[in-house]
Amino acid sequence: MAITQITVVLTQRQAIADLDSSLKINLSLLEEDILLAQTAMEDSATALAKLVEISGINIGDPAQALAQQNRLEAVLGQAISINPNANLYFIIDSQGKPLAHHLQMEVRDFTQYPLLPETAIPVTNYQSVSPGEEFSFKEMPIVADVFSLKEPLKGVELFSGSMMQQLGLGRQAAIGIRQQQIAGLPELQQPFAEGTFDVDDGKAGLMLMAAVPIQVNGEMVGAAVLGTLINNNFELVDRLKQKQEFKLLPSLLKIGESVQMSPTQI
Repeated sequence: MAITQITVVLTQRQAIADLDSSLKINLSLLEEDILLAQTAMEDSATALAKLVEISGINIGDPAQALAQQNRLEAVLGQAISINPNANLYFIIDSQGKPLAHHLQMEVRDFTQYPLLPETAIPVTNYQSVSPGEEFSFKEMPIVADVFSLKEPLKGVELFSGSMMQQLGLGRQAAIGIRQQQIAGLPELQQPFAEGTFDVDDGKAGLMLMAAVPIQVNGEMVGAAVLGTLINNNFELVDRLKQKQEFKLLPSLLKIGESVQMSPTQI
């Protein structure tokens, strides 16, 4: 009986060690998936920039941009049809002023967690929202850098709760601050001390973003900007999780088998 107990314990320890190794590998793969998501966002922003350029509308000319407002909206609609799941789509001029835009937020109760999908990830429904009049793209570092460097940029940007409100995405961004049980956790696994990062009382927004220059005759006259809010974006999380979970399954099964075996063989 003692030998069987030792065997089971060793089996469990090995299975847990395998799981730990798998988790570390999958964290690395998750970083790769997030980078791929950023690249896909940049591709969508590039498509929008190219659509504006081939439309022949010179957004560097304020009078022409105003006169062609309906055409710019149609161009924006084409970009949305290519990637319908972003939260913000903007065509802006060289001063950062929006010439055409679309903002949308998921339709659901953000005070409740959605049920986990059993099989296929459900299609997300969106509702249009409007930005505040005081909103300025010059406040976005990635946009300022695009105009400074005059080249496409992508990344994950952190925005204040007030900026999320100005964009009309405040409800989705607000996740609040949840206390975590840390008793017994090794120091490396404990969360950062409160105040290490300015999370704005859980109202700050973390967004996958891309900004791409729009050119006319080789001169940068504006930019195409796209972004997907990560806060409360369970569809994005589910898609990343779905790609990773099958890689963890063998290790999880080993733990399950060893735990199931222990009562019957001891």
